Amino acid sequence: MVDLIKPEPRSVLIKEDRQVGGAHDLMAAEIKSLHWLISAPKFHQVVIGEDGFPAAMVVPDPRAFAVHKLWISRQKDRDVIKKKRDRSQALALGKLIFQYLPEFEIKIKFKIQHS
Repeated sequence: MVDLIKPEPRSVLIKEDRQVGGAHDLMAAEIKSLHWLISAPKFHQVVIGEDGFPAAMVVPDPRAFAVHKLWISRQKDRDVIKKKRDRSQALALGKLIFQYLPEFEIKIKFKIQHS
C-alpha cells in the first residue's frame, strides 16, 4: 500500500493543490507536522517496477521515516488502528535498517535516571 501525502499548508490562508495529474487522478492526503520529514536527507534508489522497467525513487532517509512513524504512533489524536500500524511499521523499518542498511548508522543513547 502506498499513500500519497503532502504537508498541511503552513498557513490556513493559502489554498494548496492536493490533486496530482488530471481531474480523475490521485489526491494527496495532507499530514500535519510533515515539514520536518521533508527536510530530512534524501535517499536515492533505482527500483525495478512490476513491468520490469527501472524507476528512480527519492524518499526520506529511512531513519527519519522510522522516527516519524514512531512519533505519529504516539499522537493522542491518532486513530487507534493507525497508531498500531504506524508503530509496527517503525519497528519493522528499524529492524531492516539494522540488518540490511549498515551505511545508515543508528546511535542509540540511553538516559539512566538515578533515584
